[in-house]
Amino acid sequence: MVIYVEFAFIDNIVINSLLLLLVDKVMKNNSKKWKIILSSFLGTLCSLLSPLLPSIINTIIKIILLILMPLIISTKPTFKKCIIASILFFTFTFVFIGFCIFISYTFNISFVKGENNELLYNFPIGLALLLCVFIYFILKQILSYFIKRKQIDNFTYKINLISENNKYSTTAFLDTGNLLEDSLTNKPITMINFNTFSYLYPNISLTNIILKKNLPLKNVKYINVKSIGASQSILTFEIDEINIFVDNKTIVIKSALLGLSLKDYSKNLNCECILNYKLIENGV
Repeated sequence: MVIYVEFAFIDNIVINSLLLLLVDKVMKNNSKKWKIILSSFLGTLCSLLSPLLPSIINTIIKIILLILMPLIISTKPTFKKCIIASILFFTFTFVFIGFCIFISYTFNISFVKGENNELLYNFPIGLALLLCVFIYFILKQILSYFIKRKQIDNFTYKINLISENNKYSTTAFLDTGNLLEDSLTNKPITMINFNTFSYLYPNISLTNIILKKNLPLKNVKYINVKSIGASQSILTFEIDEINIFVDNKTIVIKSALLGLSLKDYSKNLNCECILNYKLIENGV
């Protein structure tokens, strides 16, 4: 099968764009689309000219492109950023090529380079492109997951909840959107799930909470919280203190307010509590 230069051009520019988009996502450049297209075009042009050049020149050009292509899409580039972006670009390229080679060996697909501006191989037209698009979306989902986990970890703190003779150590997520506070005292409210509540108060059952009876809690009350399209009643109460460990410092909040939610925060945030940002703001 003979694939002429126009097909190679389309495949190369799309695959280069996918590679650069992955680099852009990890580096958080938010690069303009024209920069990605320009960088992809440059890489594609050099790739199409490579059969006409000596092998040593090709090797030098590839090394230059490895640095130059990510540099073009960088915003406020530094030496460190350039090195990291180049390593990422090389790694993603290696993954793309490795995946295509894996498919080739799996399905007995062979291919060779022609002497001129053509590629001779047994791939169906566009198969390499299709494979690269597939692996792009897989990598994008994996990267999104780890980036989200890192963002959550940056706002996660170890805390102690102390109520009378009970002390419970756990992790909490600092949510700038948590603006809950007591309307009378203006004290910020930290939300906890039932698992945390049951450690602090093992003798209080979920049934009693739902029925709103026999709750030996300090300053217990129910407040209405409005959300999009709905509102709910949340149990709030006071504990002796919350200890929040920030770097090498401990923030101590006396007579702290907690709010009980029956949602399981650990599924999305890997935490059992949601801190009100005012606790950190006022404590630091």
